[in-house]
Amino acid sequence: MLQAGADPHLEIYDAAETALTLASANGFKDIVELLLNAKSDPGEKASAVASAIRAASENGRDDILAVLMNVMNKEFPDISIKRDLGGALPDAAERGHAAVVERLLAAGAEPDMRYSTTDYTALMTASANGHKATVEMLLNAKADPNVKTSGDSRTALSFAYENGHKDILQLLLNAGADPNTEAFIYANPTILMSAVQNGDREVVEMFLNAGANPDIQFQDIYETALMMAAEEGRADIAGLLLRAGANPDIQKRHDNYTALMIAAEEGHSDIVEILLKAKADPDRQTSGGATLLKSAAREGRNDMVEMLLMYGADPNLKTPDRLTALILASEHGRKETVELLLKAKADPNIRAFYKSNSTALMRASQNGHKEIVEILLRAGADPNAQSFGDRKTALMLATENGHTEIVQLLKKAKPAKKTKNNNKEEKEYEEYEFNKTLEFIRGVEFSM
Repeated sequence: MLQAGADPHLEIYDAAETALTLASANGFKDIVELLLNAKSDPGEKASAVASAIRAASENGRDDILAVLMNVMNKEFPDISIKRDLGGALPDAAERGHAAVVERLLAAGAEPDMRYSTTDYTALMTASANGHKATVEMLLNAKADPNVKTSGDSRTALSFAYENGHKDILQLLLNAGADPNTEAFIYANPTILMSAVQNGDREVVEMFLNAGANPDIQFQDIYETALMMAAEEGRADIAGLLLRAGANPDIQKRHDNYTALMIAAEEGHSDIVEILLKAKADPDRQTSGGATLLKSAAREGRNDMVEMLLMYGADPNLKTPDRLTALILASEHGRKETVELLLKAKADPNIRAFYKSNSTALMRASQNGHKEIVEILLRAGADPNAQSFGDRKTALMLATENGHTEIVQLLKKAKPAKKTKNNNKEEKEYEEYEFNKTLEFIRGVEFSM
C-alpha cells in the first residue's frame, strides 16, 4: 500500500491517530520503521512523530521511543521535548514506565511539566500510583515535590497519602516535601491530622520527624492534632505529639476547650494523665467558665478529681461565675468528692455569683444533702452567710424546701468567728450581673 502511494501519516477520522501512532502504541517496531522510511509530507511526518512519541511513552515502548526520538533529532530538531512533548513524561510516569521516563529526562524533558488537561505533574502521577522507582528518578532529576495543582493545591505528597503509598511519602519528605501539606481526606487540613484521626502511628511519626507542626489548628473547628488524638483515644499518638513539642494548652477558638478537656469528656483517663504529666494546665477555662475539676466534681468522678488535684488543679480557682468544684459537688450530693476537695483545702465559704448566688452549704441545705451539710459545718462553713441579692441563708433555704433534719443541724451550728458580706464581692457580683444582662440584650438584638 505504501508503494502504491498510501499516505503513511493520514489521521483516522475524529481519533487524531495515524498508522504510526497505532504501531508505536502496540509495539510493532518493524512497522514503525517502515512507516518512518516511507515518503511523506515533512509537516505531516513531524506531527505524526510527535504523536507517536506520546503513544510510545504512554504504553512503555522504550525501544520504539528510541527509534522515534532518533528520527526527531535528525529530521525535526525544532520539535522540543520541553515545549511540544511535555505530556509524554506525565503519561509514562503515571504508568510507571521507568525506562521511558529515564529516556525522556535524558532528552531534556522538564520534570515538572504538567498535563495540559489535568494540571498534574509526572511526580504527582507517579506518586498517586505508587511507582517508587519512577518517583526516585524524578526526584533525582530535581522534580519539585511542592508543586501544587492550580485548582485544589494538591501536591505529590497529597496524592501519595490519599492512595496509601507510605514508602513514597518518605521519599518525598526526604526530598524536601512540605510536611504540613493538606490531606484532602475527610476535610482534614494536614496529612498529620488525618493520620492522627486514622490512628496511623507510622505516618504520624514520619511526619513529625520531618518537622510537621503539631499545633496547626483546623480552620473550621479549630482542633489540633493533639486534640484529635485526645478525642479518638490515641494515647500512643498523643505521646508522640507531646514529645514532638505539641502545646497541650492550645484552646479551640469557639469554646476554649483544650486537649485535656476533650480527653476527660470522652473518658480517656490514660490520655488525661499523659497530658497532665506533660504539664497541661488543669485550670484552663472554657468560654463558659467551666473547668475540668468543676465538671468532674459535679459528676462525682472521684478518680478524675484526685488526679487533677494531684497535678495542681486549684479547688478555689476564681472563674467569672465564682462557681467552685466544692459548690457543684455539694449541690449534686457527691459526698466523697466533697471530702476530697476539702482535704485539698477547698474553701467552703466562697459564694457563687451564678445560680442562686450560694455557698456550698447553701446548695447542700437546699437540696437536702444532710451528710454533706454535716461535713461542711465541720470544715468551717458559715451557717449565717447570705447569698448576694436576696440575702438568703442556708437555714432559710433548708426551711423553704422542707428539710427538717438539716434545719435542726443549722440551728445548732455555731456561727463562724466573723460573718461578713464583703463589699468588694458585692460590687463584683453587681458587675457580673450587669455584664450577663448586657450579653443577653446583645444576643436578642443579634437574633432580631
